[in-house]
Amino acid sequence: MSKKKSGLEAARSIIRAWQRDEPGNGVKPEDCGPWAEIMTEAARAFEARGLPAAMRVISVEPELIRVVAENAPGAAADLFPHYSLSTGLQLPDTEWLVYGAIAERDAGMIFGDAASGKTYLAIDLAVSLAAGLDWMNRWPVERPRRVLYFIAEGRRKFFRRV
Repeated sequence: MSKKKSGLEAARSIIRAWQRDEPGNGVKPEDCGPWAEIMTEAARAFEARGLPAAMRVISVEPELIRVVAENAPGAAADLFPHYSLSTGLQLPDTEWLVYGAIAERDAGMIFGDAASGKTYLAIDLAVSLAAGLDWMNRWPVERPRRVLYFIAEGRRKFFRRV
């Protein structure tokens, strides 16, 4: 069995155990091959805040999303939950990526006129999040985060700007 396939099987075993609200079927995150790092982070989230927190960590990896979705009817709801008003009012406090400006799992957009500094603003934000540094020396960033930057246009110019 290839390392990637055996790693995915280990991740599948752990995720299925979590979905039954069990620890990990005796399988360790480090057994998950290429997914070891993300599964380690997900395991910490599961222990601290339960299945929804672990699913949020896993939700950045398409292969692992497939594992979650294939398991049980409604499993995808763990990745993309919906709430009634009464349930929504009982949700925990906001976890801030950039305190007071950008919350975890929020969507946003940077827009403006051409040449108004949007790319520089986005790069500065990405670097602050990745390094765990206050953004623009004004908004606190609690800890370093993994950042994925999608370049929607101007690919060559982006690398020169960085």
